[in-house]
Amino acid sequence: FDTPLEETLPVEMTVRDPDRFPPMSIVVVIDKSGSMAAEEDGVQKIRLAGEAAARVAELINDADEITVIAFDDRPADVIGPLPGSERGTVIDRVIRLQAGGGGIYVHESLRAALDVLKESDRTVRHVLLLADGSDAERQGGVRELIEEEFVPRGITLSVVAIGEGQDVPFLEEIARLGGGRFYFTGRAADLPTIFAQETQLAMRSYIVEEPFYPRQVGSSPMLEGIEAVPRLLGYVATTPKAAAQVVLTTHQDDPLLAAWQYGLGRAVAWTSDATGRWAAPWVGWEGFGRFWAQVVRWTLAQRADLPVEVQVSLEGKTARVVVDALDETGDFVNGMEGSVRIVGPEGETAEVDLAQVAPGRYEGTFEPWAEGVYLLRLDGQLPDGGAVGTTTGWALGYSPEYAALEPDPEAVARLAEAGGGRVLTEPAEVFTHDLRGEGVPRDLWPLLLTLATLLWPVDIALRRLALGRRDLERMWNWLAHRLPRRRSRPAAEAPSPVARLLRVKERTRRQPPSVAASPPTEESPPTAPPPPQPKPSSPAPKRPTPPPPSPEPETLAERLLRRKRERDGKDAG
Repeated sequence: FDTPLEETLPVEMTVRDPDRFPPMSIVVVIDKSGSMAAEEDGVQKIRLAGEAAARVAELINDADEITVIAFDDRPADVIGPLPGSERGTVIDRVIRLQAGGGGIYVHESLRAALDVLKESDRTVRHVLLLADGSDAERQGGVRELIEEEFVPRGITLSVVAIGEGQDVPFLEEIARLGGGRFYFTGRAADLPTIFAQETQLAMRSYIVEEPFYPRQVGSSPMLEGIEAVPRLLGYVATTPKAAAQVVLTTHQDDPLLAAWQYGLGRAVAWTSDATGRWAAPWVGWEGFGRFWAQVVRWTLAQRADLPVEVQVSLEGKTARVVVDALDETGDFVNGMEGSVRIVGPEGETAEVDLAQVAPGRYEGTFEPWAEGVYLLRLDGQLPDGGAVGTTTGWALGYSPEYAALEPDPEAVARLAEAGGGRVLTEPAEVFTHDLRGEGVPRDLWPLLLTLATLLWPVDIALRRLALGRRDLERMWNWLAHRLPRRRSRPAAEAPSPVARLLRVKERTRRQPPSVAASPPTEESPPTAPPPPQPKPSSPAPKRPTPPPPSPEPETLAERLLRRKRERDGKDAG
């Protein structure tokens, strides 16, 4: 299971038949003690145990149920119970388990598994316990728990012991009491394989040991000349893959002989025996050697005894395969039934059937899906029973459009016309702004709706509130106190003492000198009489006293209060 061998074979190692394999509930108990933190080849043991639990989730059917319990001295991590259809969730969590401390408490861990299975309605209920061979604690009462609780309910128990230790005999004993199987390994890397094997056995043994006669359900060169076969005594149940050809089946319609084309080769699955255990009647059968010779011959690559030429040509997006076949004398080979198996660059496969289009010429087509090298395997059957086979290769490089390097003005003109433009002849025309844009209508209702939403409270306020001048003045004062004011201009610097003295001197120089009254002398002429002094002006008339300011208009609140008082006074009168 889940190996390159299973990938190669035409059958799967699991059987997904709910009638033959009833629904199962499985509980995986993993030792989470400190010993599981030890590394093996650079990987912790707990991580390998998680990978093993993930393998169990991959194997179960969608109708099955899985629970994973990571236990040391308590159930530290509990995943599930979940159906098999949700295996992705289980796998994502179990691969991230971390080790804890101490040792695993066997009694408590089995009790936790029992509590889960008692609530399950699945037909098959199974417990798989992974424990350290030298660190399994709390063994008291485990034997009684299995005999009194597990066995009466039909719950089975299998145990995997990892590493040598004094607890290995105890673990082997409880596996025997639980009706399951005991596994011992010294390497944690073996856990995924052990868990996968145990899960398959718990679901139901895939080994079917019953006498039966094979039934032919398909034709194949492997059975050429064989008309009857003896009976067989047993086989391993499997499931055929979608592209497999089932040739022989068992009495339960399981594949016995299946084949298919894998890559450039062939693979065959024979699910029974070729020795004296299951195939004792076949060993003494006269056609035993012929049967196996034809099976092996069918799987081997056929040699091209005839001169066969295979050519591949690319026509647009389609590749055409042409096969020319001649015989030894140079005559055309007609009537060949053949096909070409194609393997792509990434391993993808395809098959092309060949049809005869001319004497000795056969053709088929396919569409390459990626650039790279393709391998082609020709398999043909001649009318006389002969076989033709050869292998060749073909490489697809760049896209086919790069094969034509000549200019194509017509294609360029078609592209320009389809795009509503024109063909440019000069590089400078690229920067010519001669393209006219087209207006795009835009709905204005979102903007208008937003504006109406913003103005709606304002409209309600104007309708409901009666604001007077005094209310507006109060509002203005409130805003003036809270809004930032402009900065006042910086005051002029005070003049220095020297500057003040200079100003006084200048002012004194500009004033006319005062003339003192002195008698006239002979040397000096008579002085003019002083000018008449102006009469003192009469006192200024007093300004009329302004009338007292009119009372301020009442606010809405004051008016309402006044009216209420007037109404109360009338009521009182």
